[in-house]
Amino acid sequence: MFVAVDIGNSKVDVLLLTEQGRITKWLRGGRLVPDELSAAITASRLHAMLDNVAKNVVASWFGVAGVDFPDQAETLRVALLQRRIFGDVEVANDIEALVHLTDVSADTRIAVVLGAGMNAIGISHQTEVRFPALGALSGDLGGGGVIGRAAVIAACRSADGRAERSSLEQLVTAHFNYPDTQTMSRALVEQPSLRHKMLDLVPIVFQEARRGDVAATTIVCSQAQEIVSTLQAIACRLQVNLTKSAIIGGGSVLRYGRDLLEPVIRASLEGEIMLEVPDLPPVVGAAKHLLQTHGIGTTIEALGAQMTQLQPEITS
Repeated sequence: MFVAVDIGNSKVDVLLLTEQGRITKWLRGGRLVPDELSAAITASRLHAMLDNVAKNVVASWFGVAGVDFPDQAETLRVALLQRRIFGDVEVANDIEALVHLTDVSADTRIAVVLGAGMNAIGISHQTEVRFPALGALSGDLGGGGVIGRAAVIAACRSADGRAERSSLEQLVTAHFNYPDTQTMSRALVEQPSLRHKMLDLVPIVFQEARRGDVAATTIVCSQAQEIVSTLQAIACRLQVNLTKSAIIGGGSVLRYGRDLLEPVIRASLEGEIMLEVPDLPPVVGAAKHLLQTHGIGTTIEALGAQMTQLQPEITS
């Protein structure tokens, strides 16, 4: 048996596979973020999730959000090995599951995620480039957190006259259930726990951009340009041509706002790019990579066909 695991910021997806590459089970668990827990606790919870179903595991591959550096990956790998049920263990950042979520044959593969935050990776032959992906303090300007913060800023500037009026002014204050931006801003400063609700402003921003609101459109375009800048940086560091690279996009924001983001991305890059935004969960890319690493031929198309016959079993 093989075990492929994708640990994102909001959920855990697990695929159990036979040594012939057949998916036998799809499990889905709740939020499990290792950078908020110790490696030992993370390993313990994964063990509890799989203890009754993972038998005679040959090897496991874990793509993990928040594992951004080799020492973090090794610490979690050791903790998982101590649990013994996972067989040979490999741990990487979850962006590496996405980069394998395509059957396109190209010497260079690039994956970019726009979700709650932003992350990207480029692989060309034996060379790999990545970004720290630690948020604003490592230079990241993309993702739902950035969009939510920009929406609050736009609402405040609309209200006090520092920018033209925006529909975000009323919608953002209503979202936080405050009568005006001044009261809202004070609450966000004095009650940090409220700030997580800024992520929920993403659909509002895209909705208003589709309706032509200038401030919302500016926010959306800035996200598209951040993806463009990231792709260009990867191409420069790898010394490759983007038009000859397989580019895989993922993340809830990119999928939700693809109709607005993709045209800007394509228009901002020279030449026709090969951009895929797969509907399959990244754990399928993890499964493909794991199987191929162990000499078992498979494709995303074949694994995806199996996934259409499955529903995730929700675990605690």
